[in-house]
Amino acid sequence: MPNPENKLFTRYVDPTGEFSNRELIAGTWYVRHKPLFKNILIAVLFLWGAVSVGGSVLYVLFYVSEGYWNDQQIFAEEAARPAVNVAARTRMAALPLQIGPIDILESSKDRFTPVATVDNPNELWIAILTYRFVYDGGQTPVQTAVVLPGSSSPLPAFGGVYGAFPSNVRLEIVSRSWRRLSARTVSKPKEFVQNHTDITLSDVVVGDPPGTDPIPGVRIQADIHNNTAFGFQELVGTITLFRAGVPIGYMPLAVPRFLPGESRHVDVRVPGASAPVDSVQFTPNIDILSQDTYLTPERI
Repeated sequence: MPNPENKLFTRYVDPTGEFSNRELIAGTWYVRHKPLFKNILIAVLFLWGAVSVGGSVLYVLFYVSEGYWNDQQIFAEEAARPAVNVAARTRMAALPLQIGPIDILESSKDRFTPVATVDNPNELWIAILTYRFVYDGGQTPVQTAVVLPGSSSPLPAFGGVYGAFPSNVRLEIVSRSWRRLSARTVSKPKEFVQNHTDITLSDVVVGDPPGTDPIPGVRIQADIHNNTAFGFQELVGTITLFRAGVPIGYMPLAVPRFLPGESRHVDVRVPGASAPVDSVQFTPNIDILSQDTYLTPERI
């Protein structure tokens, strides 16, 4: 026999019309299953936490047991390849210039010329320097030098020091700037520099100046050749005289409007130098990346 109490709750009629029988059934179902929903949520959160924490613990254990030692081996291998690191670094940033000791040449009576040699160890970087020599009681005028990649250049103080032999002489680099050969357009830097600075001397004659010449020293006569495919607005550089491989004199040289393939005869005096002279060398002092260095095609 059915229980009459159960029939009392099988249907509900709200006299106000605001609460239906369907809403009563849904609410009753939710209340009955609310503990189940709570348990399901707790289980999901617990499972997510267990997976996350467990995965992290496993990764830490793996790194401690194996990953850490792999990293140490990689660091050791990188440290064992310094040449590769230096080569890469020289393409990204310029290495410092190497400046030699200062020499002081006697140009004439009571006149001295300080000079130093600078080496550029970089393959892709041009150094542009302004410099002067400072000594007790004075300093030389500021001058400019362009040191091409992989080359050596003299830094003489043209104009010299007047008076007594200078003491405590030091080279002061007033400013230094760098210009980089683009690795994308210059695949062979040494060949590029050579093609833009192929200037040679021939038929060099070294002798004493005539007795009436007011400039004491050595007279240099030579032919200078522009073996490049470029015309120069003004080719400037330094003539260096050598005796037994040792520099004994310096003189600036400027050749205006020097056309490609052209040869010029030059006749200069190097003050203070004296024979014998074993060899004569010309060092260009030009910025090969500057368009102002070259003649335009219309002027060639």
